[in-house]
Amino acid sequence: MYKRLLSFLVIGLLFTGFSYRIVYGGGEGCAFREAAALQASVDVVKTRVYITNRASNDIAVIDTRTDRVIARIPVGPTPHQVAFSLDGKKGYATNTGDNTLTIFDPVNYHVISTLTLGEGPEHMEVSPDNRYLFVGNFDGGTVSVVDVATDKEIVRLAGFSKPHNISFTPDGQKTFVANLGAHTVSVIDNKEMKVVAQPSVGSPTLLAALASPSTLSPASMPEIKGPVNVTLSPDGKYGYVAHGDTGEVAILDTQTQEPIKYVKVGKEPWRAYATVDGTKMLVPNNGDETVSILDTATQKVIATLPGGKDMTGVNPAHGDRVAYVISRGENKLVVLDLVNLKKIDEIPVGENPETAVTTPDGKRLYVAVRGTNSVVVIDTETHKVLTEIKEVGKEPWGAMMLGGYNYCH
Repeated sequence: MYKRLLSFLVIGLLFTGFSYRIVYGGGEGCAFREAAALQASVDVVKTRVYITNRASNDIAVIDTRTDRVIARIPVGPTPHQVAFSLDGKKGYATNTGDNTLTIFDPVNYHVISTLTLGEGPEHMEVSPDNRYLFVGNFDGGTVSVVDVATDKEIVRLAGFSKPHNISFTPDGQKTFVANLGAHTVSVIDNKEMKVVAQPSVGSPTLLAALASPSTLSPASMPEIKGPVNVTLSPDGKYGYVAHGDTGEVAILDTQTQEPIKYVKVGKEPWRAYATVDGTKMLVPNNGDETVSILDTATQKVIATLPGGKDMTGVNPAHGDRVAYVISRGENKLVVLDLVNLKKIDEIPVGENPETAVTTPDGKRLYVAVRGTNSVVVIDTETHKVLTEIKEVGKEPWGAMMLGGYNYCH
């Protein structure tokens, strides 16, 4: 009898221990559940488009499975851009109206905290290791570095001129910042957290002509149309920088941090947009309403195609077979065939389209249309409007999606 009781007791203890490992994880189970929850978080965010509404001071969240607005997140005045931590746990909105950064939960749609940064925070990017968020303070000429884990600004770097866009090398060692108010880009060493170079990005002859003495008074001097972005090749070896004043694309060697070539494009190029595979750079030229197609293997322009007035963005889609060029000046999208290098269509989308995001699968395009307070959804295979999502907010400006083809103008 005692032996039988002892056997039941041993079995019971073994069962209890086994149950404890299942319920409480014993380390491995806990890690598995955390990883599953994290992946679920990322998966949810990847099905959402986040729209910054500059006049209603909020972010509209669109579920791409239903194409409906499912939430609104209050942020600061005049939000400019949205970005995400790479794990999908945090979203960020820069608010130019009060110089703040709103940190929010992109899954549950509530505000986590608000930070005060430099003057006029606009464009931002999360580092490849998910440790830092770099924010360009456009009016203050500074770049704020925010720790993703602690939500604290750890350093504010100075010496920029209208910092406009931020690009990281794939290894996360360097950050390239375009200076829209100058003829330069700034290079940050991310380990030292300091600016280590500031190369010019126009050819010396043309820059010298721009700097030559003029009879114009300083007040009547034309505004500098400097670089707005450094678009890196997928391997991070080269940076492509369109220069609005010289009508060139400077190609930077990211190791030496100096230009190795200047490629002539159209008048007043805005910026270079890379195809997803990195084989082409698409450069809208607002001065002559064309789009230059640059082959990254030969580093030559292989086609100049029709564009439109006041082009604000270019979205490759459908496996890089097509590209959609936003013409804010003509309230339309210009559709370019990137295989046969020709214009194939135009799509009216409403008054003042601003930016767009291509979904991760490349099959749909979501266009923020400021004048109609709506988002227009395009099928990238048929080039047809699938739907117009109305009343997304007042003055929709930026469209962002985790894993999508994102940019801010």
